[in-house]
Amino acid sequence: MQNDQQKEWTILFYLNGNNELQPEMLQSKLFIEKEGSDGTVNIVIQYSFVEKHIIEIIRPKYRFNNDAEGQSGVIRYSAAGPDSTFHEELRNINMADPMCFYNFLEWGITNYPAQKYILVLGGHVFQYIGLMPDYSQDLPYLMGYPEMVNVLNLIKKNIGKKIDLLVLDTCYVNRIEMLYELGKEPDPPVSNVLTYINGGPASGLPYDLLIKTIKKINSTVTDKFLLSKLMENLNYDLIAYEIDHNKLESIKNLYSDLADCRLNFNSSSCSFPYELLTNVDENLPWFDLRKKLQDYMPELTICYNNISRKPFGHFYVSAQTISDQHKIDLYHRLAFAKKNSWSKLLYGLHSPINTSDEAETNVHPTILKSNDLYALISAMNPNLGLNENNEILSKLIEYKGWKWKN
Repeated sequence: MQNDQQKEWTILFYLNGNNELQPEMLQSKLFIEKEGSDGTVNIVIQYSFVEKHIIEIIRPKYRFNNDAEGQSGVIRYSAAGPDSTFHEELRNINMADPMCFYNFLEWGITNYPAQKYILVLGGHVFQYIGLMPDYSQDLPYLMGYPEMVNVLNLIKKNIGKKIDLLVLDTCYVNRIEMLYELGKEPDPPVSNVLTYINGGPASGLPYDLLIKTIKKINSTVTDKFLLSKLMENLNYDLIAYEIDHNKLESIKNLYSDLADCRLNFNSSSCSFPYELLTNVDENLPWFDLRKKLQDYMPELTICYNNISRKPFGHFYVSAQTISDQHKIDLYHRLAFAKKNSWSKLLYGLHSPINTSDEAETNVHPTILKSNDLYALISAMNPNLGLNENNEILSKLIEYKGWKWKN
């Protein structure tokens, strides 16, 4: 179904319910349908839902409130209003597969043209590695940040369209590694990013309010005006960034210089990267570099809404040493880690198996290992102990029949 009339905005919602957040993704879908599109805004959605038993395993205390919770499959459609939607049922596809993501964007942008495009990603994030975990397949998968950005670059190259605003409705994604991945090329595929200052609610942002706000705004307004209005109406701790290649490159170089200064200084002070960023001793040789970095960090920030009034940094960086070889290899896939002494500081005596610093073009999902799954499960169940979360992990692996190759 093609809509040849170009509107002010097209909002593309990619809602991954192929994990234990399926009930929340369903509720988000209902909020979107409640508001729907109008004469100025196109609304397109790809929504997935996983079988009920996976939710029961991972969230043992959850009580189902809706008959639609716990079904399985993927649907793609345009929401023309609360009573009028066009549906296209897809097979049980992998929402962590970058090509699945690409096909949705290509379909939405081609069939629903607009002056500007907003992409909303709803679901889990996993550390510095990626987002959109999918438990519906032969193995658990994740869409890595490099693959996500490769898809956005392919859209820009093949269709000639950039994403004007990327809304990351995921927790703890305001990281320099992710921002740099988006802006690693001189002409980034995304102009701006909106996300939480730290964590957000499992229920996600109120998408009906997001759509309602966009309907009242002309596509010719400044980025700051648009983002300020969204923050004002959504009423969460939110922060917005400009994806500027030159600014991001400067920040990466400052981190690298800071790490070089520490690596070349023979002292037991600040043994860990985190201490390097937090030690306020003015006599340390890297004090001025650290201050320069902190002073430069706000350059990426367009605006923010800190309604909780809690202290926060404009963005965060991995600042704990990484000794697990699997995690080192995953970190070194990031553009921020390549040709950057900061990554040497994180790795310590360890080295990535894949030492290439050349850019890779990859559109394959990342396979999650059992330790990765445990981290995701325990984050969802912070009140459960080690044994209880391990039991959940074992039940999930047994139910799905997942077997990893060595």
